[in-house]
Amino acid sequence: MKKFIFFCMMCIPVLLNAQKPFEGKFINSDFNLRLNLNLYEANIPQPQFDDEMCYGILAGSTNGHWVILKVNEITDDKASVRAISDSGIEAQTLEIKLLKDNNIEIKQVGSTNIRGVKNSKYVKLPKPIPMNRK
Repeated sequence: MKKFIFFCMMCIPVLLNAQKPFEGKFINSDFNLRLNLNLYEANIPQPQFDDEMCYGILAGSTNGHWVILKVNEITDDKASVRAISDSGIEAQTLEIKLLKDNNIEIKQVGSTNIRGVKNSKYVKLPKPIPMNRK
């Protein structure tokens, strides 16, 4: 009986994540990136805007914060979103793909590149950017 209860306690968080796979916190340690994401509801506070909420924020060693303001489409394993830099000058369409291990990868679509800082230099982030669920 104890094993069954333990098994249930371990499975509940996994099942809850499976219901909303495009929600959670993700990291990429190679580029020191953090993604706070909820594509189901705009409930993530934007930095520097007290009352404004968004669907996600990509931050870390990038050229500023990238804020997800619009969800274009969500399917079972992919989502298309529109992100804008914190300066408001650059905008980018991102495709977010759910991987089998419950992690995601972000593919930049279009001519704008999100840049990251690595070894004290600006570099283009890889396409796609792997992100691990935290």
